[in-house]
Amino acid sequence: MKSLRVLHVADVHLGIKFKGLPPAKARIRREDLKKTFSKMIDLTQSSRSNVLLIAGDLFDDPYPPPSLISFVINEMKRAQIPVFLIPGNHDPMVKGSVYSENDFPSNVTIFDKEFSTKTIGDLAVHGIAYDSEKFDKHILKDLPEPLPDKYNIALVHGSYKVMDFGDENYYPIEKEEIEGSKMDYIALGHFHTFHEIKTSVPACYPGTPDGLGFNDTGQRGVVLVDLDKNGVNINPNNINSKVYETYELECTDMVNEMEIETKIREKSDPGKLLRVKLSGVPEKLLKLDSETMLEEIEDSFFHLEIIDNITSPSDLQVDNTIKGAFISKMQGKISGSNDPEEKKLLERALRLGIQALDGGEIR
Repeated sequence: MKSLRVLHVADVHLGIKFKGLPPAKARIRREDLKKTFSKMIDLTQSSRSNVLLIAGDLFDDPYPPPSLISFVINEMKRAQIPVFLIPGNHDPMVKGSVYSENDFPSNVTIFDKEFSTKTIGDLAVHGIAYDSEKFDKHILKDLPEPLPDKYNIALVHGSYKVMDFGDENYYPIEKEEIEGSKMDYIALGHFHTFHEIKTSVPACYPGTPDGLGFNDTGQRGVVLVDLDKNGVNINPNNINSKVYETYELECTDMVNEMEIETKIREKSDPGKLLRVKLSGVPEKLLKLDSETMLEEIEDSFFHLEIIDNITSPSDLQVDNTIKGAFISKMQGKISGSNDPEEKKLLERALRLGIQALDGGEIR
């Protein structure tokens, strides 16, 4: 058999509302996802891929607007290679859905709620749509037998149970089921972070190709999968339009608002959505006006959020908790000390102790 190159994508979520963003920015992000989808089609050509696999949740819901459907259909035509697609849990195959009511191009194969096998040249794709009525089914147990003299790929939208994401019952998948599948590769969708499952049968989540929220931080993309007589090679490719990042800014040693603003400005990037979490117990009360600071520097980012979790020593509450007892004891030591250097050391110990009790990282 000749070598085969597959572009594997999943969880695009076209049409998502981006509810955490202002309406104008949400519209831009929806357009970003369309641009990212077009980048995928461009990549099929520039990488000389033989096949495009879409492992579920191409759309964020099963009833996208007609303009978005037309966009996707036109882009799939532009691919000029076979496209194999499965509906996911966000865009399931249901009555009146995008997949049941529209004519997709002839190069596109859309799988239904029972496993079926489609072949083209040296490739056999065994695919199944996500079924919301049988969501807890161990779907790989129904996987067809591999075809001889073919590269056999399973296309599934489900949850690998070794990965703890709290939703294992979306077509649960066990490690033993992957290893016993007899496939050459399992193309997965559902989890939004790239994860290569290294067993005797290679399997992979490419992750969402563009971040959808602050759970999807960092670079995002798709995977190019090369199959030949020597095995399978999985290569991630970043194609995201913008980047989400969460920045934990510890403020215990800072003395004024300008220091905080300077640290945030160091992250400046018009293509970044940044969430800053301020924490710590500064020596002096920082008169922080986070709303004004946000107005001053938000133009340096596509989107900026500042979450102020700074604690002031003057506001510390003594109560019956372990934290309260620690505060009371340390405040007693501080008030009883006549040595300025010792008092300064004790005040810092108080701040860092509170930070540790609150679960923060001590620096």
